[in-house]
Amino acid sequence: GSEMCIRDSIKDPIQRKLALQAALPRKLDKDIIACLLPEEADATALFDWLKSRPFVQKRGGHWAYHPIVRDTMLRHQREISPIDWETIHLQLADWYKQRATRLQTEGDRDVWIEDEDWRILQVEKYFHQLCANYKKYLSELMQDVGLLFSKYEWDNVLPFAVSILEVEKLIGIFEWGASLNQCIAAMMSDKSEGALDFLKKINKTRWIRNSVHQSVLFNSQGVYEKEKVDQLICFDKSIELNPQFDVAYKNRGIIYLSLIHIS
Repeated sequence: GSEMCIRDSIKDPIQRKLALQAALPRKLDKDIIACLLPEEADATALFDWLKSRPFVQKRGGHWAYHPIVRDTMLRHQREISPIDWETIHLQLADWYKQRATRLQTEGDRDVWIEDEDWRILQVEKYFHQLCANYKKYLSELMQDVGLLFSKYEWDNVLPFAVSILEVEKLIGIFEWGASLNQCIAAMMSDKSEGALDFLKKINKTRWIRNSVHQSVLFNSQGVYEKEKVDQLICFDKSIELNPQFDVAYKNRGIIYLSLIHIS
């Protein structure tokens, strides 16, 4: 396998360790490399060395491992030492978190999430957190998904959803990635099929702590439910969570009118 070639062909221990660990980030630059190296190491020289390897490619504005090589190496490293795997991923997650913090101006998450650069750093942070401990960090990622849902920014949810899928494929847990991606696809194309599974699942959890965001998710579930009684339950819950949410009142009113019409 790829890792055997690296171990056999690279004699320098720091270079060899770097070649294995640098497979973990999805994007490579000198700063990320420095995060993986001991403090005394020459990050510039080692990054130049890494770029010259045949398995490292320039891909759309950044460097990355060839996908097939990377996939093989990731699976191998996770099997060899789950503790090292978790430690390095958390180290990388912390690095992305610090970079995102530097972009945060006045305001709160509601403001920061509108900044595409901040969102990109969040997506990478979550990718590494999920690789380290999927069950622990998934609910944290869903806070940002809930925030973006409350703004109806489906296209901005997509990178988070794709990350979940990638991690699930890597670790062999298939719980949320497919249903979230189908939900976004349905909402972006205004289709009635595909959205309900994710909305029902997320609304059964207690992950979304912000009641305004929760309210939007219950309203969305109500829109996609097939039975009027289920729709009313969702719209009632949405209004209970946010009594100022006009859209939920309007949707509930439409259902009541249709029931009066039927009777």
